[in-house]
Amino acid sequence: MGILGLWPFLKRKGYEAALFHQHPALLNTLEPGRKLLIDVQGCIFSTIRYAYSSCATDDEAHVVVERKLEEFATSSNSVLYLDGSPAEEKMLTHKHREETRSKALSAADASTAVLMDRVNGNLRVRKQHFLTISKLLRKAFYWSPEARRALAQHLRTKGWTVIECSTEADIKIACDCESGDVVISGDSDMLIHKNVRTIWRPISRRRFLVYEIPEVLAALGINRDQLTVLGLVSHNDYNRNIYGLGCAANFRIIKELDGGGMFSHIDQMHAILRSLLCRSPSHMC
Repeated sequence: MGILGLWPFLKRKGYEAALFHQHPALLNTLEPGRKLLIDVQGCIFSTIRYAYSSCATDDEAHVVVERKLEEFATSSNSVLYLDGSPAEEKMLTHKHREETRSKALSAADASTAVLMDRVNGNLRVRKQHFLTISKLLRKAFYWSPEARRALAQHLRTKGWTVIECSTEADIKIACDCESGDVVISGDSDMLIHKNVRTIWRPISRRRFLVYEIPEVLAALGINRDQLTVLGLVSHNDYNRNIYGLGCAANFRIIKELDGGGMFSHIDQMHAILRSLLCRSPSHMC
Protein backbone atom coordinates (compact mmCIF):
# COMPACT_ATOMS: atom_id res chain seq x y z
CA MET A 1 0.00 0.00 0.00
CA GLY A 2 2.65 2.53 1.00
CA ILE A 3 1.67 6.01 2.13
CA LEU A 4 -2.07 6.51 1.96
CA GLY A 5 -3.08 9.02 -0.71
CA LEU A 6 0.43 10.12 -1.68
CA TRP A 7 0.22 9.30 -5.40
CA PRO A 8 -2.96 11.35 -6.02
CA PHE A 9 -1.66 14.07 -3.69
CA LEU A 10 1.38 14.60 -5.93
CA LYS A 11 -0.88 14.98 -8.95
CA ARG A 12 -3.10 17.49 -7.16
CA LYS A 13 -0.02 19.53 -6.27
CA GLY A 14 0.90 19.82 -9.94
CA TYR A 15 3.35 16.96 -10.53
CA GLU A 16 2.48 15.19 -13.78
CA ALA A 17 4.34 11.89 -14.00
CA ALA A 18 5.66 11.07 -17.46
CA LEU A 19 3.99 8.11 -19.16
CA PHE A 20 6.03 5.33 -20.80
CA HIS A 21 4.11 3.00 -23.09
CA GLN A 22 6.52 0.46 -24.50
CA HIS A 23 9.24 -1.86 -23.34
CA PRO A 24 11.99 -0.50 -25.66
CA ALA A 25 11.41 3.05 -24.42
CA LEU A 26 12.00 1.91 -20.86
CA LEU A 27 15.25 0.11 -21.63
CA ASN A 28 16.68 3.00 -23.62
CA THR A 29 16.42 5.36 -20.63
CA LEU A 30 18.83 3.30 -18.52
CA GLU A 31 22.44 4.39 -18.22
CA PRO A 32 24.96 1.69 -19.18
CA GLY A 33 25.61 -0.71 -16.33
CA ARG A 34 22.60 0.42 -14.29
CA LYS A 35 19.73 -1.76 -13.21
CA LEU A 36 15.99 -1.96 -12.79
CA LEU A 37 15.35 -2.77 -9.12
CA ILE A 38 11.97 -4.48 -9.08
CA ASP A 39 9.74 -4.76 -6.02
CA VAL A 40 7.98 -7.92 -7.20
CA GLN A 41 5.01 -7.86 -4.82
CA GLY A 42 4.73 -4.08 -5.16
CA CYS A 43 4.52 -4.41 -8.96
CA ILE A 44 2.57 -7.50 -9.91
CA PHE A 45 0.70 -8.69 -6.83
CA SER A 46 -2.56 -9.05 -8.79
CA THR A 47 -0.78 -11.38 -11.23
CA ILE A 48 0.73 -13.36 -8.33
CA ARG A 49 -2.70 -13.71 -6.73
CA TYR A 50 -4.26 -14.87 -10.00
CA ALA A 51 -1.45 -17.30 -10.80
CA TYR A 52 -1.25 -19.03 -7.42
CA SER A 53 -5.04 -19.13 -7.06
CA SER A 54 -5.94 -20.36 -10.53
CA CYS A 55 -3.09 -22.52 -11.83
CA ALA A 56 -3.21 -26.25 -11.21
CA THR A 57 0.39 -26.38 -9.94
CA ASP A 58 2.94 -23.95 -8.55
CA ASP A 59 5.19 -24.67 -11.52
CA GLU A 60 2.51 -23.32 -13.86
CA ALA A 61 2.08 -20.29 -11.59
CA HIS A 62 5.84 -19.61 -11.69
CA VAL A 63 5.67 -19.44 -15.49
CA VAL A 64 2.75 -16.98 -15.41
CA VAL A 65 4.63 -14.69 -13.02
CA GLU A 66 7.83 -14.85 -15.09
CA ARG A 67 5.94 -13.93 -18.26
CA LYS A 68 4.52 -10.90 -16.49
CA LEU A 69 7.99 -9.80 -15.39
CA GLU A 70 9.23 -10.18 -18.96
CA GLU A 71 6.77 -7.50 -20.06
CA PHE A 72 8.98 -4.79 -18.61
CA ALA A 73 12.35 -6.28 -17.71
CA THR A 74 14.95 -8.83 -18.75
CA SER A 75 17.15 -11.06 -16.64
CA SER A 76 20.21 -9.09 -17.76
CA ASN A 77 19.06 -5.60 -16.78
CA SER A 78 17.16 -6.18 -13.54
CA VAL A 79 17.28 -7.37 -9.95
CA LEU A 80 14.14 -8.87 -8.43
CA TYR A 81 13.30 -8.36 -4.76
CA LEU A 82 10.89 -10.56 -2.80
CA ASP A 83 9.50 -9.63 0.62
CA GLY A 84 10.63 -11.74 3.54
CA SER A 85 9.20 -12.01 7.05
CA PRO A 86 6.90 -9.23 8.23
CA ALA A 87 8.73 -6.35 9.88
CA GLU A 88 8.06 -6.19 13.62
CA GLU A 89 7.14 -2.52 13.23
CA LYS A 90 4.36 -3.49 10.79
CA MET A 91 2.70 -6.11 12.99
CA LEU A 92 -0.44 -3.99 13.40
CA THR A 93 -0.81 -3.77 9.62
CA HIS A 94 -0.18 -7.48 9.14
CA LYS A 95 -2.65 -8.33 11.91
CA HIS A 96 -5.28 -6.20 10.20
CA ARG A 97 -4.60 -7.91 6.86
CA GLU A 98 -4.84 -11.34 8.47
CA GLU A 99 -8.19 -10.41 10.04
CA THR A 100 -9.40 -9.17 6.65
CA ARG A 101 -8.36 -12.45 4.99
CA SER A 102 -10.05 -14.53 7.70
CA LYS A 103 -13.32 -12.60 7.38
CA ALA A 104 -13.24 -12.90 3.60
CA LEU A 105 -12.63 -16.65 3.80
CA SER A 106 -15.53 -17.12 6.24
CA ALA A 107 -17.78 -15.08 3.98
CA ALA A 108 -16.65 -17.12 0.97
CA ASP A 109 -17.53 -20.34 2.81
CA ALA A 110 -20.98 -18.96 3.62
CA SER A 111 -21.55 -17.82 0.03
CA THR A 112 -20.45 -21.22 -1.27
CA ALA A 113 -22.94 -22.92 1.06
CA VAL A 114 -25.71 -20.68 -0.28
CA LEU A 115 -24.71 -21.52 -3.85
CA MET A 116 -24.71 -25.25 -3.14
CA ASP A 117 -28.14 -25.01 -1.51
CA ARG A 118 -29.52 -23.32 -4.63
CA VAL A 119 -27.96 -25.96 -6.88
CA ASN A 120 -29.29 -28.83 -4.75
CA GLY A 121 -32.71 -27.19 -4.61
CA ASN A 122 -32.84 -26.73 -8.39
CA LEU A 123 -33.10 -22.98 -7.89
CA ARG A 124 -31.78 -20.42 -10.36
CA VAL A 125 -28.08 -19.69 -10.00
CA ARG A 126 -27.06 -16.19 -11.04
CA LYS A 127 -23.71 -14.94 -12.26
CA GLN A 128 -23.48 -12.72 -9.18
CA HIS A 129 -23.23 -15.78 -6.94
CA PHE A 130 -19.98 -16.78 -8.64
CA LEU A 131 -18.65 -13.23 -8.77
CA THR A 132 -19.22 -12.78 -5.04
CA ILE A 133 -17.33 -15.95 -4.18
CA SER A 134 -14.51 -15.06 -6.56
CA LYS A 135 -14.15 -11.58 -5.04
CA LEU A 136 -14.06 -12.95 -1.50
CA LEU A 137 -11.44 -15.55 -2.42
CA ARG A 138 -9.24 -12.82 -3.89
CA LYS A 139 -9.46 -10.92 -0.62
CA ALA A 140 -8.58 -14.09 1.31
CA PHE A 141 -5.49 -14.88 -0.79
CA TYR A 142 -2.21 -15.41 1.04
CA TRP A 143 1.08 -16.02 -0.76
CA SER A 144 2.98 -18.47 1.39
CA PRO A 145 6.73 -18.19 2.11
CA GLU A 146 7.16 -21.64 0.56
CA ALA A 147 5.63 -20.47 -2.74
CA ARG A 148 7.86 -17.38 -2.70
CA ARG A 149 11.00 -19.46 -2.20
CA ALA A 150 9.93 -21.83 -4.98
CA LEU A 151 9.39 -18.88 -7.34
CA ALA A 152 12.81 -17.46 -6.46
CA GLN A 153 14.43 -20.80 -7.29
CA HIS A 154 12.52 -21.04 -10.58
CA LEU A 155 13.55 -17.55 -11.64
CA ARG A 156 17.20 -18.18 -10.75
CA THR A 157 17.25 -21.25 -12.98
CA LYS A 158 16.02 -18.98 -15.78
CA GLY A 159 18.90 -16.55 -15.26
CA TRP A 160 17.21 -13.88 -13.15
CA THR A 161 18.93 -12.24 -10.18
CA VAL A 162 16.63 -12.64 -7.19
CA ILE A 163 17.08 -11.16 -3.71
CA GLU A 164 15.01 -12.83 -1.00
CA CYS A 165 14.83 -10.07 1.60
CA SER A 166 14.95 -10.77 5.30
CA THR A 167 12.01 -8.41 5.78
CA GLU A 168 10.41 -5.65 3.64
CA ALA A 169 11.72 -5.40 0.07
CA ASP A 170 11.61 -1.59 -0.09
CA ILE A 171 14.26 -1.31 2.65
CA LYS A 172 16.70 -3.57 0.80
CA ILE A 173 15.98 -1.86 -2.51
CA ALA A 174 16.70 1.56 -1.00
CA CYS A 175 20.00 0.27 0.43
CA ASP A 176 21.07 -1.23 -2.91
CA CYS A 177 19.92 1.67 -5.10
CA GLU A 178 22.78 3.56 -6.78
CA SER A 179 22.92 6.62 -9.01
CA GLY A 180 21.20 5.84 -12.31
CA ASP A 181 19.26 2.84 -11.01
CA VAL A 182 15.51 2.78 -11.47
CA VAL A 183 13.08 1.37 -8.91
CA ILE A 184 9.91 -0.27 -10.24
CA SER A 185 7.19 -0.38 -7.60
CA GLY A 186 3.58 0.56 -7.05
CA ASP A 187 4.19 1.33 -3.36
CA SER A 188 4.46 5.06 -2.69
CA ASP A 189 6.74 4.56 0.32
CA MET A 190 9.60 4.19 -2.18
CA LEU A 191 9.36 7.98 -2.62
CA ILE A 192 10.71 8.74 0.84
CA HIS A 193 13.95 6.73 0.69
CA LYS A 194 16.93 9.03 0.25
CA ASN A 195 18.86 6.86 -2.23
CA VAL A 196 15.95 6.48 -4.63
CA ARG A 197 15.89 9.05 -7.42
CA THR A 198 13.68 7.51 -10.14
CA ILE A 199 10.55 5.38 -9.70
CA TRP A 200 8.56 3.67 -12.42
CA ARG A 201 5.05 2.97 -11.18
CA PRO A 202 3.29 0.23 -13.23
CA ILE A 203 -0.32 0.91 -14.15
CA SER A 204 -1.71 -1.22 -17.02
CA ARG A 205 -0.93 -2.54 -20.51
CA ARG A 206 2.84 -2.31 -20.03
CA ARG A 207 2.58 1.36 -19.11
CA PHE A 208 4.47 3.12 -16.34
CA LEU A 209 4.20 6.49 -14.64
CA VAL A 210 7.69 7.90 -14.10
CA TYR A 211 8.50 9.87 -10.96
CA GLU A 212 11.77 11.81 -10.88
CA ILE A 213 12.33 12.82 -7.26
CA PRO A 214 14.13 16.15 -8.01
CA GLU A 215 11.16 17.16 -10.16
CA VAL A 216 8.70 16.02 -7.46
CA LEU A 217 10.51 18.20 -4.90
CA ALA A 218 10.47 21.16 -7.26
CA ALA A 219 6.73 20.77 -7.86
CA LEU A 220 6.05 20.58 -4.11
CA GLY A 221 8.50 23.33 -3.17
CA ILE A 222 10.16 21.25 -0.43
CA ASN A 223 13.48 19.45 0.08
CA ARG A 224 14.29 15.74 0.38
CA ASP A 225 14.15 15.71 4.18
CA GLN A 226 10.71 17.32 4.19
CA LEU A 227 9.39 14.70 1.75
CA THR A 228 10.71 11.95 4.02
CA VAL A 229 9.05 13.54 7.05
CA LEU A 230 5.77 13.82 5.12
CA GLY A 231 5.87 10.07 4.51
CA LEU A 232 6.75 9.29 8.12
CA VAL A 233 3.95 11.28 9.74
CA SER A 234 1.23 10.38 7.22
CA HIS A 235 -0.77 7.15 7.24
CA ASN A 236 1.50 4.30 6.13
CA ASP A 237 2.06 0.60 6.76
CA TYR A 238 3.96 1.34 9.97
CA ASN A 239 1.65 3.86 11.64
CA ARG A 240 -1.53 5.81 11.17
CA ASN A 241 -1.55 9.55 10.78
CA ILE A 242 -2.63 11.83 13.62
CA TYR A 243 -6.43 11.96 13.55
CA GLY A 244 -7.66 14.63 11.16
CA LEU A 245 -4.31 15.15 9.42
CA GLY A 246 -3.81 13.47 6.05
CA CYS A 247 -1.16 14.08 3.40
CA ALA A 248 -2.45 17.53 2.44
CA ALA A 249 -2.70 18.89 6.00
CA ASN A 250 0.65 17.40 7.01
CA PHE A 251 2.25 18.89 3.91
CA ARG A 252 1.04 22.40 4.73
CA ILE A 253 2.40 22.17 8.26
CA ILE A 254 5.76 20.67 7.27
CA LYS A 255 6.27 23.23 4.52
CA GLU A 256 5.91 26.04 7.06
CA LEU A 257 8.71 24.61 9.21
CA ASP A 258 12.42 25.11 8.66
CA GLY A 259 13.55 22.04 6.71
CA GLY A 260 17.12 23.11 5.85
CA GLY A 261 18.84 19.82 6.60
CA MET A 262 17.60 19.74 10.19
CA PHE A 263 15.02 16.96 10.06
CA SER A 264 17.63 14.34 10.89
CA HIS A 265 17.88 15.72 14.44
CA ILE A 266 15.67 14.16 17.09
CA ASP A 267 14.75 17.50 18.68
CA GLN A 268 13.60 18.83 15.31
CA MET A 269 11.45 15.76 14.74
CA HIS A 270 9.89 16.24 18.17
CA ALA A 271 9.12 19.85 17.24
CA ILE A 272 7.40 18.68 14.06
CA LEU A 273 5.30 16.13 15.91
CA ARG A 274 4.32 18.70 18.55
CA SER A 275 3.30 21.09 15.78
CA LEU A 276 1.20 18.41 14.10
CA LEU A 277 -0.47 17.43 17.38
CA CYS A 278 -1.32 21.03 18.20
CA ARG A 279 -3.09 21.42 14.86
CA SER A 280 -5.02 18.17 15.05
CA PRO A 281 -8.76 18.72 15.70
CA SER A 282 -8.71 16.05 18.41
CA HIS A 283 -5.80 17.51 20.44
CA MET A 284 -5.29 20.61 22.55
CA CYS A 285 -1.83 22.11 23.26
